[in-house]
Amino acid sequence: FLASGQKILTSLHLKAYEKMLSKWGFIRSHHSHLVNYNHITRFSKSDGGVLVLSDGTAIPVSSRKKEQLLKTLQELSGG
Repeated sequence: FLASGQKILTSLHLKAYEKMLSKWGFIRSHHSHLVNYNHITRFSKSDGGVLVLSDGTAIPVSSRKKEQLLKTLQELSGG
């Protein structure tokens, strides 16, 4: 989904977009989710870990990606 709410259907795997967009602040939080860092408002530990976006959407964080994601978030926030 885009910030406008538009949904895009593509034949490429999410991994291809992860490689293309990582330098523009997109991070992979889950097998099914690639998120723009600029829209993350917070990380919540509930339900094993979720990212809360600026529009209130809660995106799951997989247990396999959690440690690296938290490290990336810390680096991107300058901490």
